[in-house]
Amino acid sequence: MKIKYQTKFHKLKSRTKIPYPVGARMTKTMNKVKDMADNLRRIFPADSLPLNGDDKPQLIFNVRGSSGAILSGLITPFLTEYEVVINYIRKGGERHHGSDDIFLNEAYPWIILDDFVDSGETVNDIYNKMVGDYHGHEYPMRLDCLIVSGEVHQSKLAFNPDNIIAGNYFRTI
Repeated sequence: MKIKYQTKFHKLKSRTKIPYPVGARMTKTMNKVKDMADNLRRIFPADSLPLNGDDKPQLIFNVRGSSGAILSGLITPFLTEYEVVINYIRKGGERHHGSDDIFLNEAYPWIILDDFVDSGETVNDIYNKMVGDYHGHEYPMRLDCLIVSGEVHQSKLAFNPDNIIAGNYFRTI
């Protein structure tokens, strides 16, 4: 008998999305970001994770675009008990400074952070880039957490994260 995989949903206090562009209404954005951080601490308690060389556990954020980059910078001060690693996942054809290398370490939580899920294209592309860069991994790769401010429809995701932190989540039956 095959057991059906169930994602754990963690509801944000407010179901509304972060105003676009991220930071346009900073008070609302910061309240939402603090709520996201509080959920992360409950899901991944610092004392339950291995320590890195700096004697801190790590959280690995995978983001794309200015929204993801801004959100990862805003959430980090609320997570001082962790070493936060930010992987910026570029769109195909995007050529800015730096490299396309992403930090990979299966000992720490892998998290996709974005402002909202519309078509699912951005979060699915981030996931596919992570899987493509993790050579030798048995597919499909696990994703520890997806964090978005608004709602998530499972039918738009090409993967099953262990946890979703969002304003609302709709499972496909």
